[in-house]
Amino acid sequence: MTETRVPSPADFLPGWTARELIAEVERQGGRLHRMAEPPMVFCLCDRIELVRLLQDAGARTHIPPHLDSTDGSYERTRGGKREWDLWVHTIGLEGDETIWQALTPGEAVVE
Repeated sequence: MTETRVPSPADFLPGWTARELIAEVERQGGRLHRMAEPPMVFCLCDRIELVRLLQDAGARTHIPPHLDSTDGSYERTRGGKREWDLWVHTIGLEGDETIWQALTPGEAVVE
């Protein structure tokens, strides 16, 4: 008997190294920030295509309790663009380097 395997969206995702993921996020206009303590890294972005790509790869949307957004976005300024805050350190990467390590020390570190 042959097993039938249902395709997963993960089958079609690129296998990124940390540096490749950083390059892709920056290419699509996302902004990466690492927390002071490893491995926490988040991405702020306003492109739904990038949000979906990162979520499909394993990113988690951060939604503060006081926001009532159904899609995880918020207005960056009143009446302005919508933006998403995604934890990206949860994305499985190829290689030994984490995204936290690959981001240049001293750049956009949030204390």
